[in-house]
Amino acid sequence: MTLKLLITLLLITYTAAKGIEITCESEYFYTCELRCPKPPTQPQSLSWQQISIDVCAIQECPNSTDSGLQGASDQFCRSCPGKTINSIPAIYANAALTACVPSSATCGNKRTPNTWTDADCQACFGSALPYAKPNKDSCSQTQEQAIVYDAAKGKDITCESEYFYTCNLRCPKPPTLPQGLNWQQITIDLCAIQKCPTSTDSGLEGASDQFCRSCPGKTINQIPAIYANVALTACVPSSATCGSQRPPNTWTDDDCKVCYGTAQSYAKSDKSSCAIKSDKNSFMSNFGKIPLLNLISLIILNLII
Repeated sequence: MTLKLLITLLLITYTAAKGIEITCESEYFYTCELRCPKPPTQPQSLSWQQISIDVCAIQECPNSTDSGLQGASDQFCRSCPGKTINSIPAIYANAALTACVPSSATCGNKRTPNTWTDADCQACFGSALPYAKPNKDSCSQTQEQAIVYDAAKGKDITCESEYFYTCNLRCPKPPTLPQGLNWQQITIDLCAIQKCPTSTDSGLEGASDQFCRSCPGKTINQIPAIYANVALTACVPSSATCGSQRPPNTWTDDDCKVCYGTAQSYAKSDKSSCAIKSDKNSFMSNFGKIPLLNLISLIILNLII
């Protein structure tokens, strides 16, 4: 009688500690040890129990799976979940595979695209990557501001091409940053950016003159910002393109500053290109401007000295 009671008590204790029954998907294997990922190696002695041909459970869950695991998986966490927070069950393994965390979806690479939230990032990555990016495609160490788009589309422009008729082929690719920029077909000849960013004065990546004509930056001194700077990061108020198609000998100090920034902010005296320093006060740049008599006097003076 005593032995029967002891067995009964052991069974009750075992059943209480057993994990939740789950399914592990597999086309090839029938046993839980092969169908399911290996249990965590820490704590030790964790194993899968075969409930039926399709159903498995961790034989005995640790007292807590909120931390201290090594090699956790989503399947393990579904069987031995961590602490539920804000009605979200902790049935997914964090990115480090050390805990079962309350995320709205898996922390792994099977996650549905563009579904990250700040709460999920904090649960999955902790303080390393606690913020969701504006487009929700991944997590970031710092909080990034979402790009706000104007309600109105960009200005209608033409993109020259002899071979293509669609705007996506006729025009250069829109900037890759901010994301989500696209050309819209207005007519067979006209194209426009579907939704312009609130500002194109900075923060772009891969801008073009065509893009800037459709989504210009801020006009300065009555010069519209319809050209991409040399770094392709902004639409700037230059009198002509900053690129290789610029007419020869048309550079000015103002154009050099907006196209190159502080890197090359001065136009050369012949206006052929931009330079780090101005050469307008050098002897050679002023050579042609010196009156002949003064030039002869200067040469004689140098010979005497």
